[in-house]
Amino acid sequence: MRPRVLFFGIFAWYACSGGRFFAPFLQEECGGPEVFTDAIIGISLALTRMTSSVMSPLGGAAADYCERNHPECGGRAAVLATGTFIGTASFVLHVAVPEGKVRCHVFLMMTQSLGMAMTGPVLDGLALGFLEETGEGRDSYGKERLYGAISWAVANMCLGVLLDIWGYKVMYAASIVTCVAALTVLYMFVFWTNTNKAGKKYAQINSPDSASCNSGIKNISMKNNNAKIRFETEATPLNRIESVSSKTENDELKSEERGTKGISTLCGSLFYGSRYACAFVFCTFLLTVGTSNVENLVFLFFRDLGGSNTMCGLSVVITVLFELPIFHLAPKLLQKYGMGRLEQIACLAYIVRVIGYTLVPSSHPFLALILEPLHGVTYACDKTSSVEFVARSTPKGHEAAGQGILSALKDGGGSSWV
Repeated sequence: MRPRVLFFGIFAWYACSGGRFFAPFLQEECGGPEVFTDAIIGISLALTRMTSSVMSPLGGAAADYCERNHPECGGRAAVLATGTFIGTASFVLHVAVPEGKVRCHVFLMMTQSLGMAMTGPVLDGLALGFLEETGEGRDSYGKERLYGAISWAVANMCLGVLLDIWGYKVMYAASIVTCVAALTVLYMFVFWTNTNKAGKKYAQINSPDSASCNSGIKNISMKNNNAKIRFETEATPLNRIESVSSKTENDELKSEERGTKGISTLCGSLFYGSRYACAFVFCTFLLTVGTSNVENLVFLFFRDLGGSNTMCGLSVVITVLFELPIFHLAPKLLQKYGMGRLEQIACLAYIVRVIGYTLVPSSHPFLALILEPLHGVTYACDKTSSVEFVARSTPKGHEAAGQGILSALKDGGGSSWV
C-alpha cells in the first residue's frame, strides 16, 4: 500500500468538509447572504488561513517528533488522524449554531483550520518519508499526489450534483462519511507499513548471512605454558550485533542533530538565503495572494453568473484533468525545466485565467469552464515546484515540518491577503 491511497481518502474529505463549496455553504446554511456577505466571508477565511499558518509548522514538527520517537505507532499518521477528526467535528457543529451567531461560525471555522493544518503538511511529509525509505526519491511525489487530484475531482462532481438535489445540508453527512473512510484507509496504511517492516526485519534475521554468523567456535588451541585458553572464532555474533547497533544509534543521533539544526537552517534559506531562493519565495507568495482569492470565492462568482452547483463541480473536474499529466510527469518536468521555470508557468497561467474571467458574459456562465484548464496548470506546477524546493532544504526526518513552513508561508503570508 502506497501514500496515494491516503491522498485519495484525505482529498475526498477535503472536498466534502468545505473545499471550494465552503463560501456558498456559509451563505446558504449559516445565515444567508445578508449575514455572510462577500466581505465577511473574505475576512472569515483570512482569519482561518492565519490560524492555519500558525499551526502548520507546529503540526508538522509534532508529527515528525512522534514519528521519530514512536515509529511503530505511526507518529505522523496519528497526528493526521487527529487533525481529520478535529476538522470534521468543527465542520459538523455548524448545524448546531443558532441563527445569526456569526462569531460562533467563525470560531468553528478557525477550529476547523487547526485540524486542516495538521493534515496537509503531515500528509506531504508522510509521502516524502515513504518515498525516501523505499529508495524511489522525492521526485516521485507527483505520481502519488495525482491520486489526490482524482479524488478531489470525483468528490466535487458528486457533491455538486447532490447539492442541486438535496441542498447544502448534505455536506454534513458527506463530511462524516468521508472522514470515516479516510481514517479507515489511514489505519490500513499504518498496519500494512508496520507489517511490511516487520517482515523485512524477519527476513534479514533469517538470511543465510545471519545464519553463518551463528556458527560455533571454529578453532580451539590450548597453550600449556601459560595455562590460558584461546578461542579463535570465524565470526562473533555478539560483537557484530553490538557494532551494528552502536553504528545505527550513532547514525540516528547524527540525523536527529542535523534535523534539529535543519529547521532553523530551512527558515534562514527561505528568507535570508540566496537570491534565487528569495526570488522563488517571493514569487510563491504573490501567486498565493492571487490564487487564494479565486480558490475561496470563485464558486460565488459562478453563482452570480447564473451557474449551478453541478457546473461548479464540473469546473473542478476540468481543472483536475489538466493537473493529472503534470503530476504524473513531475520528475521529468523538474529535470528538464527546473523549479523556477515551472513556477513561472504557474504564474503566467493564472494571469491569463483571471483576465479571462472578466470577459465572461453573465448570460453564458459555462464559458468560464474554458478557462478552468489554466487553473490545473497553475496548481500542479506551483505545487510540484514548491514542494520540491522545500524538500531539497529539509533534512531527513523533518519532511512534515518543512512542508508546514511552506504552508505557513502560503496560508499566513499569501492567503490572509484575501
